[in-house]
Amino acid sequence: MVMQTDLSFDPSLLAMLHKYWSGQALSPVEQDLLDRWLAAAPENLSFLKEIDSQEALVAAFRNWKQADTEAIWQRSYLPLQREQTPARRITRRWWPAAAAVLLLALGAGWWYTRQELAPAPIVSASTDVDPGRYGAVLTLADGSEMLLDTVRNGLLTTQDGARLVINEGRLSYQSADAEETVAYNRMTTPRGRQFQLQLPDGSRVWLNAASSIRYPTVFSGNNRTVEITGEVYIEVAGDSRRSFSVQIGDSMQVQLTGGHVNINAYTDEPVLKTTLLEGLVNVRTAQQEMPLQPGQQAQISPEGGRVVSNADLQEAVAWKNGRFYFQHADLPTVMRQLARWYDVEVVYEGNIPEASFTGKIDQSLTLSQLLKGLGNTINYSIENKKIIIRP
Repeated sequence: MVMQTDLSFDPSLLAMLHKYWSGQALSPVEQDLLDRWLAAAPENLSFLKEIDSQEALVAAFRNWKQADTEAIWQRSYLPLQREQTPARRITRRWWPAAAAVLLLALGAGWWYTRQELAPAPIVSASTDVDPGRYGAVLTLADGSEMLLDTVRNGLLTTQDGARLVINEGRLSYQSADAEETVAYNRMTTPRGRQFQLQLPDGSRVWLNAASSIRYPTVFSGNNRTVEITGEVYIEVAGDSRRSFSVQIGDSMQVQLTGGHVNINAYTDEPVLKTTLLEGLVNVRTAQQEMPLQPGQQAQISPEGGRVVSNADLQEAVAWKNGRFYFQHADLPTVMRQLARWYDVEVVYEGNIPEASFTGKIDQSLTLSQLLKGLGNTINYSIENKKIIIRP
């Protein structure tokens, strides 16, 4: 059974087929695409009737030995890597790469490498886990705490003359008449939460899950300094008179006068990463100093620091844009991110499976929907907010 190649490998069609299979309503444009594809060849209708799961769709795809994989690569997969990988001719021995295109188009974005396939698990609705959402805890200078998960838009409180206003998942300071009294607040996002903050100087901060920022209610003096844990993306408001410093623990500081930077400083990650998108940054540790230009990334590990040119900016800020983005990530790397976003525990029973994952996937999926792309590569179950992975 072979689908018509003029339509069958169009990512839009593949995404539409997944929606149809999963029972989602099709838009008029998608319905027209489905009708045209079904009319293109009788085999297509037979194919649609035979496919009863995403796994079956992937398996059928793998059997299309005669597929024009070079066209598949050029249309769908290559554009995702064009900035990092020069174009090259793909011969038929590379046809498995097309499986990645299918998974990406389905929204399950996994390209994996493993010799044996594990059976897909059965996950009931009662054991599934919803994705993370907006929410944070604001700790004021006096120690009082405010839960921001369900706060409506509008005035939250006043503090030393400043108005703290919530608007669509972002806390901002309106301090035109604020006093010069300096107090320090802390915003913390638990696991399974993200939030945004506009600092008193107008700088904007995005906090990923399991992160925090400590900041003054008024920036005074010649420097603007905040302290962070976890992962944050910062758009620094320009100020030629005062630099902006981000303190990470006791031994690292990121300093800039303006620009956009992503800092991944989770303590359970083996490498601390500072990625610069705009502006100029200076990364300092007790041992060295690393100036960065846009597109570069400073990586710091126990072995020391290094600067990576031509960093993958999409990967660095994917979380801010509501996506997971993996490039040849091993299973523990993937699971650490899922654990933070879905607020689950990951348990390995036995040896950790060797696998490599590349792709993008939307963070709005439930945990079982997201893990569906892993169903053929690892043996897992979801039990009481735990992902249990078995050999």
